[in-house]
Amino acid sequence: MKRGKSDLGKHQTAFNELKPEFIVRQSDLATGEEARVFKKLLPIVADLRKNNEISGFILKNSVQAVADLDKPGDLAERAVLVSQVFETSASLLAACTAGQISYSILEGSKLVVLCLHLGANQLGIFVEKSVDYAKILERIAL
Repeated sequence: MKRGKSDLGKHQTAFNELKPEFIVRQSDLATGEEARVFKKLLPIVADLRKNNEISGFILKNSVQAVADLDKPGDLAERAVLVSQVFETSASLLAACTAGQISYSILEGSKLVVLCLHLGANQLGIFVEKSVDYAKILERIAL
């Protein structure tokens, strides 16, 4: 068998040209309210992303998740970061007072992470530090 340029190279190129969006879904097992909020949020954050107002997002609930990031290779790192912010926020709240957190903000030297609790849905949004994230929060308010 003659070896030359393989089909793998063609497939590799095609894969690299895919939009950096990952969708993981089970069947629609989410509660009615959970699914309704998810369906309402997804086009809002997708529009923010399309207009380059945010640099990426991870939206998830108990049965589905959607992530759209500048660098798909950052997915695992960013997903862990968002999960840790949610868990830490809940732990701090439990230690201080009874109540519920609407959102948490983690501000780094270059990046701001907004983590919103929307019923059973969790939304992590990544923005450059120079972006006015109050406007983003207003757009997402349900």
